[in-house]
Amino acid sequence: MTEPQGSGPGSHWSGIHREGSTTGMPRFPWSGITRTVTGRRLLIQVALVFGATLGGYLVAAFWLYPAPLFSESVAVPRVLELDSSEAAARLVAAGLRVRKSDEMPHPRLARGQVVWQDPPPYSEVGRGAAVDLLISSGLPELPIPDVEGMEAPLALRVIAASGIKIHTVDSVANEAPKGTALATRPAAGVTRDPTQPVDLVVSSGPANTAIPDVTGLDLGAARERLFAAGLALGRIMKERSDAVAEGHVIRQRPAPGGLAAKDGRVDVVVSGEPE
Repeated sequence: MTEPQGSGPGSHWSGIHREGSTTGMPRFPWSGITRTVTGRRLLIQVALVFGATLGGYLVAAFWLYPAPLFSESVAVPRVLELDSSEAAARLVAAGLRVRKSDEMPHPRLARGQVVWQDPPPYSEVGRGAAVDLLISSGLPELPIPDVEGMEAPLALRVIAASGIKIHTVDSVANEAPKGTALATRPAAGVTRDPTQPVDLVVSSGPANTAIPDVTGLDLGAARERLFAAGLALGRIMKERSDAVAEGHVIRQRPAPGGLAAKDGRVDVVVSGEPE
């Protein structure tokens, strides 16, 4: 059988020639390549590159990004504004994992409710993917404003505008003009949960009015004596007493003999059954 042209010992086909080929070309070129040192090296290098690529892909898929490779897609449920425990239960029921991140104050959502989720609601992700939840730490604390020296109505408006509510307005004798805001309880600058109210202390004017003694009097007589002194009857509390007749004053506060601001109030404890 005549050898094809260029198929002699010095030919470049000589190392890969296979019997049975009528043209002198190898029926399976790769089988010829494996018979040479260069061919085997080439195949080894290709195998190493392929193996490294496949290994890197598997490491990334199973370790760095552990979501299943060929899982079905899942729509992320909307869990915004839900309590964190309920939100976690819904996500797990949908085949997802839960990862709670930092907390942050929120002006509307109560402590423990979900402020944000990532991925966002209704996103398509693989089953087993993780969803990050940002949880509310409750209402942000607000600083109590400084209203010292303001007139009481203005002080009340300033406190209300800051987002803080007023519990009571107390008046005390002071050299400041009557109706002047003296302080808040807690003091100005202290941060306060908006749900916790504060007290406002207002001046009732200089203490230059003598406080009369109304102990032993009935309520009507006590009220008249205080009015004549430029004062008013304040809170009335009841207490059992065997020494004082029912309906008469057992004790008073402030005590008699002291000074109070004009139009100030005197609280009394009256004999009787406590309510």
